[in-house]
Amino acid sequence: MYIKPQPEQMAQNIVAWLHQRGLGTAAQFALEVGHPFAWLGGQLLWLAQPALGVVGAGSWAEQWAILLEEPAALEQMRQQLAALEQPPTTGNPT
Repeated sequence: MYIKPQPEQMAQNIVAWLHQRGLGTAAQFALEVGHPFAWLGGQLLWLAQPALGVVGAGSWAEQWAILLEEPAALEQMRQQLAALEQPPTTGNPT
């Protein structure tokens, strides 16, 4: 039985991974700049998935292809990264 990965859950996992490694700002930039090409990237990963499967990365390619083809998940990632990268506000603006 095949269970299709959920893009929203994958997006949350990726955001947490990026934030833990201090890559949130770079990822935000990449999401903004690459947004128009996300669908194309997903299609290229589907094309490469059989070859990547030979080296054990087929599942990885499939998950990323699903995520890149889902605009709502990409927007969710961008919003979550923006919220995490906000500097903490202090109560006394001096």
